[in-house]
Amino acid sequence: MKAFIFTLISVFTSLTYANTINIIEDGIKVIKGGKNLSKVDDINLITKAGKLSKITIKSLTLTKIENLQNLMALAVKENRVGFVKQFKYIQKYKSMKEGDKILLKCLNDSNCNLAKYTDLISKSPLHRQFAMKYSNMSLTQINHKIGTLNENIMNKYFQSTGWTKLEGEVGRNGIDGLFVKRKNGIIIDVLIVESKYNKSGLQYTKNGQQMTKQWLTKKIKDLKKKYPNDKNYEAIEKHIDNDNYRGLLWNLKIKDDNIIISLKKVNDKNNKIITSNLKGREKIKINYNGNQEININNPQSEFHKKLISWYKGELNKY
Repeated sequence: MKAFIFTLISVFTSLTYANTINIIEDGIKVIKGGKNLSKVDDINLITKAGKLSKITIKSLTLTKIENLQNLMALAVKENRVGFVKQFKYIQKYKSMKEGDKILLKCLNDSNCNLAKYTDLISKSPLHRQFAMKYSNMSLTQINHKIGTLNENIMNKYFQSTGWTKLEGEVGRNGIDGLFVKRKNGIIIDVLIVESKYNKSGLQYTKNGQQMTKQWLTKKIKDLKKKYPNDKNYEAIEKHIDNDNYRGLLWNLKIKDDNIIISLKKVNDKNNKIITSNLKGREKIKINYNGNQEININNPQSEFHKKLISWYKGELNKY
């Protein structure tokens, strides 16, 4: 009898601190402050599993808050998180769509650092997707994957509109998008595009700000050294020297299942980049009304479908 009373006290203490709706402890199910007691059933598959490593998505059969509370209870038990900190995580993941499933991705992996994981998934929807796939990746590694995904979508877009892409990278540094158009084999038009994701902007380097003429000149010289037999870079260098090229800034964001893309014109003003909107005949298809924000689940045109397929194709590579 004393053991039974002690168990009930433990349950009510947990309710006080965790504001728990359903807690299963020692074969007793407490509902709404203990007004209704019943035997444990098979609904709470998290507690039944007993270990975080054994829990699957199918185990999340209760409400999101209940799942989170039960997951955190096991995380405390397995020393994955401190007793007090669990409540911070419960509130954090409670505010996310499918937060219990997102949390489970980390807790399933004993090597996943919950603090770093939580920071990563909070940065952007794409960070969240990559962190869920690769729970042990660092921010730098995930940023690199996102950068590659963004560049590949950008490349597909410009190539689909008649531009030929040339290699612009030297190692991991260089020009994201280097495109040309030819007439009778001669380069007549040069387009240089820098791609950025979310709130990232053009960076300052030891060779000047990205996309300035000083920076571009250095990058083309590096490419000439890397590909000494490729005459394309000599031709591009002449176009840049004569200010006969176009520069654009491509920015991609993912928000609420929408792909948001903006294109800005860039101009070098005293070794500092000034951005401006494309107007009139300068506009490219992505700038047209209705094309700058594309709902992934509800495409409005064939162009939307094409861009969504590029996006999903890049995601599926990883």
